[in-house]
Amino acid sequence: MGAIAHDIKLAMIEELWKEYNNTRSDGIRDRLIIACLPFVRSTAYRLSAYANQSQDMDDLVSAGIIGIMDAIKKYDPSKGASFKNYAQHRIRGAIIDEIRSMDWVPYSIREKARSIEKIYAEFEKSGNPMPDENDISRAMNISLE
Repeated sequence: MGAIAHDIKLAMIEELWKEYNNTRSDGIRDRLIIACLPFVRSTAYRLSAYANQSQDMDDLVSAGIIGIMDAIKKYDPSKGASFKNYAQHRIRGAIIDEIRSMDWVPYSIREKARSIEKIYAEFEKSGNPMPDENDISRAMNISLE
């Protein structure tokens, strides 16, 4: 999408939200959701790299649509953010929530795995031999047990 077309699209979204805010018309709300679909799809596509194989793009787009509906309901222009920026955060959050809901591994385990990967990377960078269990437990400040 060219820069001018992108700016026109953003202005259209802001105007649709203002019109919806004044009328609370379901038709205007639906037009606003449709106008935001390209942002929903692009966000879902970018975040699909973090999804598991059981989640297809349609699941993520559906979660993003729920995010846009939530944004329409909760947006407060007095906070200073544009509707589009606020909506992008809600869309992204809804998609991430969907990805996490289907992940069977708890977040704390993922965090520990990332810590261990960092330790391996640091040992590799410094030219040290590969760390053993004792090195990892010391680096993470936990007992070997």
